[in-house]
Amino acid sequence: MTSLKYSILLFAFAGSILFFSACEKTKLEPNDDPIEPQGNKLLEVIEEDNIWGGKVITEVDRVMSLLRTTDYTLSNYVTDVEGGYLIVDCSKYVETILKEVSATHYNKLPKSSTSGLTSLAKDYYNHFVSLPFEHDGNHCWIRINNLEDVCPGDIISYIHEEEGSTTGHVMIICSYPVLSEYSPIDYSLVVNDAANSGHFEDTRNKEGIYAEEYDYIARLHFDNGVIKYSGVGIGAMWFHMDENSYYRWSSGTSTSVNKNIAIGRMIDIPVI
Repeated sequence: MTSLKYSILLFAFAGSILFFSACEKTKLEPNDDPIEPQGNKLLEVIEEDNIWGGKVITEVDRVMSLLRTTDYTLSNYVTDVEGGYLIVDCSKYVETILKEVSATHYNKLPKSSTSGLTSLAKDYYNHFVSLPFEHDGNHCWIRINNLEDVCPGDIISYIHEEEGSTTGHVMIICSYPVLSEYSPIDYSLVVNDAANSGHFEDTRNKEGIYAEEYDYIARLHFDNGVIKYSGVGIGAMWFHMDENSYYRWSSGTSTSVNKNIAIGRMIDIPVI
């Protein structure tokens, strides 16, 4: 047992050193593995009529393919996409993706960061809940009200009732929804985000079908004695949306956390 503990600590120490050196579909039925229906390549989720979502997923694939080292931070960001280094929080990461896809869409979002240049999680949420559910000719984003209507490339955000070091969390949706086998009101979604720990079958943990495709080092750290990996990654979460919305971070049976949740979708830019 002592030898095993020593081996685990040695592995953790070595890991730390290495780090620092609009679409239509049918509702999916419950499935044991929320990632499996997507196949073994991220780009397979793109459908021809989901133009902007396809652009978002394509950029996610490009960035993840280049990624070599990542960590999570709330300041002193490093966004060297071409060099494969991303040391970011959730809002800075989503900004990196969206600005490359369409600066026009990103610039329509409110920006309450200290610099006034970055949209925080609460900015996504507040903007999305103010939007119409259909294209009205005045907006380049629309609100998606139901989880079963989600498409890859949509953006999902939740907010904290009381702001602390962050205002909430924002993620890029990378799959269609799958009805949970554990609850008839929950849906699993594959998400791409920057976080302090991974989700279910997450590339940060070198787990799941995307782990071989995106081979990189996420910073290893200990949280109450539990090994976790932080930074940018792709994994599955579970969500429920109504007057009592919540998420489950790492499995269909993990603790539900009540949050206000909103989803937005990029659409064609209005011609004025």
